[in-house]
Amino acid sequence: MDAATFAATRADLPDGGRWTELIAGEPVAFAPPEPLHGTFVLNLSKAFAAAVGQGAVTQQFGVGAVFETGLQTAADPDTVRFPAASLFARGVFEQMDREIANAVPALVVEVPGTPDRRREVGRRIEEYHAAGVAAVWIADLLETTVNVVLPHAAPRTLGGSDRLTTDLLPAFGPTVEELFAEPEWWTRGVRRPA
Repeated sequence: MDAATFAATRADLPDGGRWTELIAGEPVAFAPPEPLHGTFVLNLSKAFAAAVGQGAVTQQFGVGAVFETGLQTAADPDTVRFPAASLFARGVFEQMDREIANAVPALVVEVPGTPDRRREVGRRIEEYHAAGVAAVWIADLLETTVNVVLPHAAPRTLGGSDRLTTDLLPAFGPTVEELFAEPEWWTRGVRRPA
């Protein structure tokens, strides 16, 4: 199966194809993510949105993030990955409604919380770098750390009060513990937003 066919038929797969990727031309289903995955992605999306909102330059050039948008990392046979988030240096608005991005993001964020996703981490990083992604962040739900992986460099592990930063969004700089923090409404015992 090629990437275009996969994009056109993904919604017909179990769970609407939400946890399915195309690997070497074959659809492969992954286990649904753990709750902490959602917490991390929610906090990350809020931090990205706040940073984009503070920068006129980022708004002018369309710097921003999309979530769970496909990225084709190989062709013939095609592989399409769905990272938790992708940050584009420009033209993010063109990517927002796409099943598969038609540009390469500058940064990809992966949150491999289930065993099948953790087994794939090394291969995914290699694929992203080979596709032209400059930085990959791996959120480790077991250690509550974030590994920053750049091509041809040793990974850096950040945790606790370490700040996660990117030159693409100067106003972005949450601590790692803020990204893993459960929402206040949840920790107060209320099971819905106030």
